[in-house]
Amino acid sequence: MIMPTYVKMPPITIDKEGKYPLIHAFAADKEGVYQDHIEEEDSRSLKGCLGVLEENGVFFRSESLDTPQKTIQFSRITKFAHLKRRGKGRPFRCTCCQMGIIDREADLIMNQHLHIVKLNKGHADPVPFAHLFLPTETLYYTPLRERVFSTSLHDLELISQQVSHEGLVTYAYWLSEEYQRIIPSFNYSATEEYELEKRLNDYIHQARSGVLKSVKSDIVSTLQKMDELMAVIQGKPISDTENQQLLELEKQLIYTREELKRYMENIIKQLYNVQVAIEKIAVTHPELEQLYYSTLILKSMILQWDRPFSNWSQKSLVHSIMDQQLGVITLFNSYRNDNRSLFSFAVRYALLSLYNEETKSDWVEIVINWYEYARRLHRHHLDNGKYPPQDHRLKLVHQLRELILQVFLSIRKEGYVVEGKQANIEFLILLPVFAMSTSGETIQILEIDTQTYEVVDFKENAQDILQKLSH
Repeated sequence: MIMPTYVKMPPITIDKEGKYPLIHAFAADKEGVYQDHIEEEDSRSLKGCLGVLEENGVFFRSESLDTPQKTIQFSRITKFAHLKRRGKGRPFRCTCCQMGIIDREADLIMNQHLHIVKLNKGHADPVPFAHLFLPTETLYYTPLRERVFSTSLHDLELISQQVSHEGLVTYAYWLSEEYQRIIPSFNYSATEEYELEKRLNDYIHQARSGVLKSVKSDIVSTLQKMDELMAVIQGKPISDTENQQLLELEKQLIYTREELKRYMENIIKQLYNVQVAIEKIAVTHPELEQLYYSTLILKSMILQWDRPFSNWSQKSLVHSIMDQQLGVITLFNSYRNDNRSLFSFAVRYALLSLYNEETKSDWVEIVINWYEYARRLHRHHLDNGKYPPQDHRLKLVHQLRELILQVFLSIRKEGYVVEGKQANIEFLILLPVFAMSTSGETIQILEIDTQTYEVVDFKENAQDILQKLSH
């Protein structure tokens, strides 16, 4: 299904009493993108809300969930969206994907993670909410290795990686529900079909094992103890005893999450086994296509998140398809309520606008091999200038990047946080090489390395280029 890019949507009221903000269904027409910013003085209310409610994708962006009130508000918004666009017959699944800079926003990231953990405890359904942390630098920045001591770099990498472990295990659980749903409906009449049934059951057992649940329970318990201790010491000098207690709890959390990672490694192995088993009978069982793509994408997603400070653009695309496959409602946010989450929002909107039954297999192939396709497109532009490629998949990549820029320019906030001279290549690789200026002139906005075909930087000053393109 193609999202209605050129149709205005009516506003959606979260509740009849007006306690919660309005969110417009996101839509673009020739005049731009429509949104409803809530800028109340009450700091307990979510601000900068923006949403898409379509069958092909339900997702939002806002500021961080830094208070219990905002977290509950997010919960109400997602439940409303689920009933509005998903229906009672489909499982309720939500993810909060948080953008952040770990060396400066660690406390905020951990705080939001704890709010999501508490949110899950209040629900009878298993793991309805997941939290993923996506380390995200600004458009120009100073590399992390130059901002912190080398001895701290490993610790920051470990924290950035570990904070998403529970969220990734939640995705594994959600996929096990999809596996379980298809097992009874599948006609097993041959050896290879029985092999698939065995592989699916092996995966389900791994994703729902009692030991795995116990490890997750230990993590939640440790987080709660840390939260209780922080509440006691808040606003007063911390004693040596309290500091030692906090250090011990942090060590316990790191150790327990490393246990969780070992289970994730086993989950990856089971996903590979399912992938191979489906491939053996795929020709005679086209009904397994949806399950096959979900298997491939989740495997890629878990592997990508194991490298926290790299491949931001690929992670964003893989995550977009995974959420679409599983019907996950997503919230993008960042502490500064800035262009980082808006850019992620634009990426999700652009990809799902082009993602449909006819292009699904192409997009799975593209996002799994994202950087290779990007280099091929760059080579095409170096050889042919602004003209779009003839190759079907390269044309899709070309269309994606043009649409990301169009949407982002329509919704971005003014100004950028510039913290250094290094360009964020992961942002640039999602932009087109050529674009139309407001004066109708085609300009080259990216500089491409003629040897490697990789993005180097903006062709000229970033602010000047964006000004030429802004409406």
